[in-house]
Amino acid sequence: MSGTLRLAASIAAMDRDELRGLLAARPVAALRSVDNPLALALELLRPDSITAVLRGLDRTSLAVLRGEAEGDDDELRRLGLRGLEDGRAVLLPEVGETLRKLSEAPGSADAPRQSGVPGPVDADPGAVGPGILRDPASADIAHWYGAALASTVRAAALLRALSHRPVRLSRKGTVTVVALRELALVAHDTPEAIGRLAGLLRIAGLAVPIQRPGGQTLLCPSTEADSWLELTQPHRWAVLAEALAERLPAPLARAIELADGDLHLAVDSVLGAEFPLLPHSLRAEATEWAGAAEQLGLAVDGRLTPAALELFAGTPGAAASAAERDFPPPAAGVYLQPDLSLIVPGPLAPADERALLEIVETEQLGVASTMRLSQMSLSRALRAGHEVGAIRELLERLSLTGIPQPLDFLLGDLERRRPGPDPEEALAAAWAGRRAGPADPPGGTSSAEPARGGSTAPAASAGSDEPDELAAAVERIHSAARASRGSGELTHRLELAIRDRSPVRVTAVGPDERTFLLLPISLAGGRLRATDEAAGVERTLPVSAITAVEAA
Repeated sequence: MSGTLRLAASIAAMDRDELRGLLAARPVAALRSVDNPLALALELLRPDSITAVLRGLDRTSLAVLRGEAEGDDDELRRLGLRGLEDGRAVLLPEVGETLRKLSEAPGSADAPRQSGVPGPVDADPGAVGPGILRDPASADIAHWYGAALASTVRAAALLRALSHRPVRLSRKGTVTVVALRELALVAHDTPEAIGRLAGLLRIAGLAVPIQRPGGQTLLCPSTEADSWLELTQPHRWAVLAEALAERLPAPLARAIELADGDLHLAVDSVLGAEFPLLPHSLRAEATEWAGAAEQLGLAVDGRLTPAALELFAGTPGAAASAAERDFPPPAAGVYLQPDLSLIVPGPLAPADERALLEIVETEQLGVASTMRLSQMSLSRALRAGHEVGAIRELLERLSLTGIPQPLDFLLGDLERRRPGPDPEEALAAAWAGRRAGPADPPGGTSSAEPARGGSTAPAASAGSDEPDELAAAVERIHSAARASRGSGELTHRLELAIRDRSPVRVTAVGPDERTFLLLPISLAGGRLRATDEAAGVERTLPVSAITAVEAA
C-alpha cells in the first residue's frame, strides 16, 4: 500500500482552501473522476505527477524533503509531497524514490559533481529581502522606453501585416521560418525578434491561430486587435507588458529575487543553482522570457525597469502611468522631404498613424520612424478608396515642412491619371477583406485558440450554471473526507486493497474478536464483501465491526 493511505489521510485533513491550492499546484488530467481523498492520492502518486512538482522545488525544499535540513513540512504536505500518519507529516516512499532517481540522473545539478565543476551559487534570501522589488536606481535605465516604444511600434506593424496576409503556423504552432523572414522585412527587425513579438501578440490575445479546412493553420488578428490599435503607444505597450509579466515562470521569479533584481544573473547562474531539478525545457523558457523582457523594455542590460517593478508588484495601472510619463509625447507632425521621404520624430496619435500608414511605405520603425511616399504607395491608397484631395489635406496638416514641389506634381499627375486596378494589389486588398477573429474565421475556418492566452480549452459561456471543474472537485473530495471521518482510515485501506486486489488482515469484533485473511471484493452500504481463501468462503462484515486493517 506504500504511501497512498498516508497521502489520502493528509488530503482528508485539508480544508477547502488547502484542497484548492493542492489541485492548482498539482493538476490532475482526469479530475472529473476524482471524488474522494484516496482517488486523488492515487493520481498524485503517479510518477509523472511527482516528477512535475519536484522539478519546481528550490534546493532548500529539496533538502527538507530529503531530511537533510529543517523546514516547513506543512508546505510540502500541502503540495502532496508528505503524508500523515498518527497526526505527523511523514515521507511518502514514492516521492523519495522519484527524488532519488531525478537527483542521480545525468545532467542534474544535484547529481555528484566532477572536480572543477562549480557548485550552487550561495544566495541568501534573508540578505536579498524583497529583491525583485528593489529600487533599480543604480542601473542605467533612464531610457528604458526606447526598447519599449520600438517594440510596440513593430508589434503594431506586425499586426497590420497579419490583417493583410495571415501567415502559416508549423505543426508545433510556431510561425514558419519563411513567414518570419517575410514579417521581419515588413516590421524592420530580425526574424528572432519578430518571433518573440508574434508570441507576445498571441499571449496578449491580439493574434490567434485559425484552423482552415485541410489542416492548415494561419495566424490572424483577433477581434481585439482593432481596439488595441486605437490605443496610444503607452497603453499599447502596457497591454503587451502585462501579458508578458503574467507569464513570468515562478522559478525565474524566485531566481530574480535571489539575484537582487539582476535578470542576467538570475537566468545564467541562480536559476540552475536554486532549482537543481528544473528541466532544460523550463530553463530555455526562462531564457526566452528574459529575452522578451529586454526586447519589450521590462529590463535594460538585465536590470528591471520601474514599469516592470510596478507590474511585478501587481499594479499594472502604475506601470501604464510610468509609460505615459516616460514615453515621448505625441509628435507635432512629420518632416516631409523633397525626395518624398518622411521622418516621424516620435509616436503619432492613433488616427494620424493609421491614416499615414495607408499611403506610405515604411523603411524604418522605432522611436523615430522613416517612411516614404511613392507613386506605387499612393496608387494603392487611391484604389483602396482614398481621394487625392483627402491625401493632400492629410499631408498638409501633418507636414512640418509643407508639401515639397515633387510631391505636389506627383499628386496632380495621379489625380489626372486615375489608375486602374493592379492584380497584386487587388489580391492584398482581398486578404484585408478577409480579416477575421475567432468569431469570424476566414473561408469557413474554425478557431484553434481562444482570444486570450494560449489554452485551447473552451471558455465558459457568460451566465453558465455549470460549476467550475476545480471547485466541483474540491467540494466532492472535501465532502467525501468529512463523510468518512471516524472509520475513514480503515475505509481507505479497504478501498485501496480492492483497487490493488491485494489481501489484507481484517480484525472485527462480534461476540468475540477475530482476525481474517481476506481478499476484499466490494465496499457498499456500510458492509465489506470479501473472499476468505483459507476457509474457501465469501464473508460479509459490517464496517462498523472492523477495528483494524493491515497489509497481509
